[in-house]
Amino acid sequence: MQKVIAFLGYGKWFLAGILLVAACGEMQMPKDRPTREVAISTFDAVAGNWSGRLRRTPKQSGDNFVEVVISADGRWKFATARTVGVFSGGGNLSIQNGKLVAEDAGGRATFTLYEEGGKRMLVVSSRERGGKVRGWDANLFPAN
Repeated sequence: MQKVIAFLGYGKWFLAGILLVAACGEMQMPKDRPTREVAISTFDAVAGNWSGRLRRTPKQSGDNFVEVVISADGRWKFATARTVGVFSGGGNLSIQNGKLVAEDAGGRATFTLYEEGGKRMLVVSSRERGGKVRGWDANLFPAN
């Protein structure tokens, strides 16, 4: 009987942990994300501060939080804190086929804008040059 009571004591902590993980997952992936793609015609349309989760490809130990700033003149910068230090960078953007594009010798990033019901999201996808699979992706939301 004591073993059953002891198990039930651990069981409530196990259940609390499962609920906490589910709640955190829900906070990270809102169900009311915009789904309508909108063409970007000017930098002003997306200028400002954006933030969200940064996911590495191939998958590493965990996702990181990233902050991105886009200027009305087409400059951009980003920063993310990792366990090994800050990863940051930036450069100049161009507009190609209704999307923002950042390119340098190392790779290319594409920013796609989605809007719906007053909500906005920038989906960023980046890949290294030379046929490598490494890169990162992020769903960014306007930062308050």
